[in-house]
Amino acid sequence: MVSERICLSVNCFLNNGLTINEIHAHRLSLLELPDSVLRKPILNRSSRSSTCRRNTLPFGTARVVVHSTHIVQSIYGAIQEYSGLDRPEWLDCNPRRAESEIRQRVQAAAAASGSRS
Repeated sequence: MVSERICLSVNCFLNNGLTINEIHAHRLSLLELPDSVLRKPILNRSSRSSTCRRNTLPFGTARVVVHSTHIVQSIYGAIQEYSGLDRPEWLDCNPRRAESEIRQRVQAAAAASGSRS
């Protein structure tokens, strides 16, 4: 099941009239995820000097952790499609081949810098 490979944690302030349950419900409905993906929230406290601050995010920020190469590759593909980027290395599902290509590039760069000396 996909939701077993996803974790969601929220970092937020509670001085905006929303409860942590309302914030969690908002994030879960927005991301269409079940309650089982929730992890312990990080609750921030406002200092007295920043109580007048207006540029706060009412639902805080969310951190999504994905433990699936397939899901991550799908996310990267969606980012490329929405933004118009063309980065084929993002979609490479063979991590060993990607590691090998990186190793070859590092070796080539090291050899090139060594020949300049």
